[in-house]
Amino acid sequence: MPKKRRRLYLETSFWKRLAERVHFDRRTLTWRFLTRVRRSHRFLISNLVLLEIRRTPDPEERQALARRCQSIRSRTVTNTRRARELGQALLAATPWSQAQFQDMMHISYAILGGADAVVTWDRAHIACETTRRAVALTCRIRGLTPPFLGTPSEVLEWLGNEIG
Repeated sequence: MPKKRRRLYLETSFWKRLAERVHFDRRTLTWRFLTRVRRSHRFLISNLVLLEIRRTPDPEERQALARRCQSIRSRTVTNTRRARELGQALLAATPWSQAQFQDMMHISYAILGGADAVVTWDRAHIACETTRRAVALTCRIRGLTPPFLGTPSEVLEWLGNEIG
């Protein structure tokens, strides 16, 4: 039986690693992830991802990232009042400060867009147990399905261990 096509929300830190010049290992892992899942799964991004890419200071890097975002077929999850409300609820369920509201908005977009996983390099505030527990609790209270939160390697493992 073929595995189910999953919806993967690609958070901004994922995209930033594709143009990273310093941590070559992360860049390589990010490319490997994109290559392995590109044909078998669907991608989601948000207007927030596009905005954060447009704010990239280096013009060359900004242009390269914008091209890469356009090169994959992805669905853009739009900004809604419901997404902001869910983002605030997620933030309230964590010990994080208002400075991490954007991180919670990425998760909010992923949840409301029906993502099965959030792919991120942000281990401090997104792909960590504290946030995973807060997302699971908030989703359970609201009758929503929580996505898996992980780095490209963790999401690949999650996808590989799945019974399809």
